[in-house]
Amino acid sequence: MSLRAARADDVAQLSALDTASGGGGWSASQFATWLSTTLVLEDQAAILGFVTYSSVLDEAEILNIAVTTARRREGLGQRLWSAALAQFQRDGVQRCHLEVRAGNEAAIAFYHALGFAPTGTRKNYYSGPAGREDALLMTLVLETDA
Repeated sequence: MSLRAARADDVAQLSALDTASGGGGWSASQFATWLSTTLVLEDQAAILGFVTYSSVLDEAEILNIAVTTARRREGLGQRLWSAALAQFQRDGVQRCHLEVRAGNEAAIAFYHALGFAPTGTRKNYYSGPAGREDALLMTLVLETDA
């Protein structure tokens, strides 16, 4: 198993993984836009998970993170987070933000375990088969060496 930067030939597989994992169903072109800030965890050329982020000055945002359903609860999400966190520390990021479907209890528990705390709600942010769903906003203050 290896961790690497995403490549242009990954975008179809990233989009398929996002859809299959219950994510927002990012298109291949959306992933292509964020290639430079997407990290991929793969095993024998199969993408097992990814994390996409954005950072500006001392703040970052997790835009998308997913692990294939067959490999969940094996620490792969933690491994992806650790890789993103290492990049944030190199970049001097002091705060990391994210949003998650309010009904995604497993993801919320994962983010709480990483130290994220709720900071707000976006009403009716996500659409889905059952209608609109709120987004829970979460933030983690990163430790700095200062």
